[in-house]
Amino acid sequence: MYSRVFAALLVLVALVACGGGDEEPDAVEPQQTGEADGFAAYEVPSGGFTISVPEEWRATSIDEVLDEGAVEELREEDPTLADQVERFAQPGSPVKFVGLDPDVQDDFATNVNVYVEETPAGVTRDQYFDASVSQITEALGAPEQEPVTLPAGQALRLTYEQQIGSGPQLALLQYLLFQNETGYVISYTTLPDRSAEYAETFEASAQSFGFL
Repeated sequence: MYSRVFAALLVLVALVACGGGDEEPDAVEPQQTGEADGFAAYEVPSGGFTISVPEEWRATSIDEVLDEGAVEELREEDPTLADQVERFAQPGSPVKFVGLDPDVQDDFATNVNVYVEETPAGVTRDQYFDASVSQITEALGAPEQEPVTLPAGQALRLTYEQQIGSGPQLALLQYLLFQNETGYVISYTTLPDRSAEYAETFEASAQSFGFL
């Protein structure tokens, strides 16, 4: 399961279109703040946001998912992939939240992760969205895109399927947001034949996203 999650996280590398900024503090475990309608709400101070996921999901920080044992296990299977994802486990990782569904199928855990990056001064929302889509298109092919409005603000909704490394074909749903010269990427990843099953869950989670 870990290697499949790692492979999904690689997609986020393509979104570092504007990156930059100072070193960030060590990752902090998400703090659960409540439960309602089958969802648990979490506050993530290190990323400056809140998000809800199904209450049975495991919510954690990236450094716990990418612990030393998991990275070494992946390195035995795929050294190149391990090298590429190992940086996500370092202090100041841009991946600030990970939620994993315990219902693993075909060795893959449906998941959500939130990626946060500071952008250079003067970058606008539209520039960030355009640069991110260009990076994805260059690396993986053009995603379907749709401007949407979430409670957190104007967002760009991206959908595409991709096989990364030796992992399975994956279906990705991503929301790009921009606030105070900071880009936020909410990524929901599942197997293509489970996309319809998770559609309402992903939508409810995205609607719950907010800024601290």
